[in-house]
Amino acid sequence: MSQSDREPGQYRAGEWVLVEAQGRLLGIGKSLFNGQSPRTQLNTLGRRFLLPLLAQTASTGEPTSKAFTEAGIDYLAQSEPILGPSGVVHAVLACYVREGRRADRRPEIGAWEWDAPKLRTHWTPDLFRVYGYPAPPAGQSFWEAPEWFGLTESGGFPALMEVLARFQTGRLADLQIHLFRISRADTGAIQRLRLAGRTYFDQDGTAAWFRGVTVRVDGHYLGIDEQFNQQQYLDAALMLNPAPVCVADLSGDLRVMLNNTPWERVRLDMPQDGLFISAVHPEDRTRVRAFLQGAAIAPSPGPSITQARCVAGSG
Repeated sequence: MSQSDREPGQYRAGEWVLVEAQGRLLGIGKSLFNGQSPRTQLNTLGRRFLLPLLAQTASTGEPTSKAFTEAGIDYLAQSEPILGPSGVVHAVLACYVREGRRADRRPEIGAWEWDAPKLRTHWTPDLFRVYGYPAPPAGQSFWEAPEWFGLTESGGFPALMEVLARFQTGRLADLQIHLFRISRADTGAIQRLRLAGRTYFDQDGTAAWFRGVTVRVDGHYLGIDEQFNQQQYLDAALMLNPAPVCVADLSGDLRVMLNNTPWERVRLDMPQDGLFISAVHPEDRTRVRAFLQGAAIAPSPGPSITQARCVAGSG
């Protein structure tokens, strides 16, 4: 399948779907994505049965499965978390297969957590294996500073330093993605890796952790048209709007994807969990969620309006 062959909704049973911690799409099978909504890329069965499993596993940190029957055919849907060294969910894998059949090969993936003040990078055992280590060397679970950057192919160090700088100045809403090459520790063979993660803050608003996953992507390709960057298009459209605008993903429990106005300018705090609904007063959340979901299901030609109380920056 060439890059242009992947069309929205062309999910094939057995392909693993990979989403990051905030529910944004990173991959389907051999196709790579840059944080789109998984709803736009899955077929009908995927939207009905995989999206709920992805959300459930992201919330609970536990693997789950569900048997279902469609058109007289029995299927099994399953999901599993990708946990970071601290036990926090960094990503989720999910797929469905016909009963009695096997899923495609599971992606080679591991999780990492960078202690921002110390620049100490903690890895899961799976991530060491992605790099070609049979096990963490001598019980090692972390790297001091970005010393693991030295494992990258010659010339890749400056680009990774740029990624680190983006993490240090990023927001929770910013999904950082970077493709790079390494020489495997066991064979010396060159392989392609792709990291994706976000910046997480302490109560003072200081960057505390950079958390995410790294997956091996040899033989993968971008599953979208590189000539049309959806993110850049939406960014430009928002910047042209003089009113404060926030874009939230209904498939990800109203996770904030884009905003054209700093939250503090409207005297609100960016929710630490990345959910728009967390900025709404608890007594108004049910009504606001129903209002937004209703507007998405049955859009009106004009603006839909509601009123709600919000949690101010002062709390």
